[in-house]
Amino acid sequence: MKNKIALCLIASGAIGALSFSACGPASTSGTDAGNPVDMAVNSYTVGGNVTSLTGSGLVLQLNGAGDLPVSSFGPFTFQDKVATGATYAVTVKTQPSSPSQTCTVMSGSGTMGTANVTNVVVTCSTNAFKVGGNVAGLSGTVVLQNNAGDDLSVTTSGPFSFVTPVAVGASYAVTVKTHPANQICTVAAGSGSIANGDVSDVVVTCGPATTCKAILAAIPTSKDGMYMIDPDGPGTKPPIMAFCDMTTDSGGYTMYPVTGGISVSRFDQVNSCDALGLKLVVPRTKAHFNAMYTKYGAGS
Repeated sequence: MKNKIALCLIASGAIGALSFSACGPASTSGTDAGNPVDMAVNSYTVGGNVTSLTGSGLVLQLNGAGDLPVSSFGPFTFQDKVATGATYAVTVKTQPSSPSQTCTVMSGSGTMGTANVTNVVVTCSTNAFKVGGNVAGLSGTVVLQNNAGDDLSVTTSGPFSFVTPVAVGASYAVTVKTHPANQICTVAAGSGSIANGDVSDVVVTCGPATTCKAILAAIPTSKDGMYMIDPDGPGTKPPIMAFCDMTTDSGGYTMYPVTGGISVSRFDQVNSCDALGLKLVVPRTKAHFNAMYTKYGAGS
């Protein structure tokens, strides 16, 4: 309702001489004989700018009402106006999705002056989540990587989590950068795309390799030398130290000398290798035979 003030003309005594005198509040009906003067209160719009919006479904509100859907970054203005002297507050009613984002409002509240508000800033950022899982069987230190970076050193079995979160919709890939001494670590469920939550099901399993070939496959820079292997894996036989030829014929050959072993004529007969979880083999090539002969001679 508009306030109205009536100004009345009052005779001051002399004929034709007039002076003004306040007559008090006039009727708000507009029919007052005192010719009231209108003192209307002006109203103005509220708006600003949205930045970094990539998701869909963002809805803003003004003073808890007046929903304003926003589909792209850039300027926005609410349709409802706010009267001079009244307060205003811009809030986020619905956050964007696909990808999931969180939008925050800056300079979003105040008291309306005598001009449109255009400095409200809504900043959106894509949500990001941690990647992690569990390490089992570790003895020593393993260095893990996510997406070929974000190195993480793990020294005990148990849960792990990379420091740097990954944005929703982006991919992740957990790999082993450095294996523990005398162990090889393998990764299961280590890759995928981030949904709307932390990844916690990556499994890293560590233990002695079963063969020298497995060591070379995991660590292509491996050199000739003594390595711990566990031929029967999780079986009952204990790990052994064997010589690994990592260079002859592309490398990966496991050599273990047996002194006074069982003499056999065929590789499929019971022999001394069986008790170790190894298999008796015939050299594949002349170079392979020469490498074994050079290492152990004819008596092993």
